[in-house]
Amino acid sequence: MGNIEQILLEAQHRWLRPAEICEILRNYTKFRIAPEPPNRPPSGSLFLFDRKVLRYFRKDGHNWRKKKDGKTVKEAHERLKASSQ
Repeated sequence: MGNIEQILLEAQHRWLRPAEICEILRNYTKFRIAPEPPNRPPSGSLFLFDRKVLRYFRKDGHNWRKKKDGKTVKEAHERLKASSQ
């Protein structure tokens, strides 16, 4: 799990690359899936959520950026391409 520990350290300071996210998801059993959003987590925190269980992960007490009309800024959803090994 040395590689995972390095990825978690990197995640505190920058966005993770798709290959790093894929590595975390491949090893999801080594992590705790958060049942509810944390209340005002510190900067650099990393949480795994099951979207089917927890729909409103943004209700964590953080003042999320919004558009001028008051709606939440859209988030980017990326499709991970895993190697075919």
